[in-house]
Amino acid sequence: MSWERDMNRRLLIVFTLCVPILWSCAKTYTYQSYEVVRSLDKVSPGEDVKLVKTDGELIQGTVVQVDGKVLTVATFDKGRKKIVWDEVKILERVKKAFVVVH
Repeated sequence: MSWERDMNRRLLIVFTLCVPILWSCAKTYTYQSYEVVRSLDKVSPGEDVKLVKTDGELIQGTVVQVDGKVLTVATFDKGRKKIVWDEVKILERVKKAFVVVH
């Protein structure tokens, strides 16, 4: 009986030491996906967007303002751009997903 108790204590100690080590191995990954937006009233300031104009120009950035049919986007390389809704061929909102892998 005493050797069973001793073995149980050892297993408990090993388990107690191993569990935190396993939890520390968890990694978080961030993925971006895009959601097509079909109406300008569905876009809000502060959202990251990617859009293609009818002339083929690609614009990526953060929405600063939505005023009627005019969308103002702060881009990373072109400054602020004002785009009329009629010039938009494709508008996509950036969605971020966080995945934790153990």
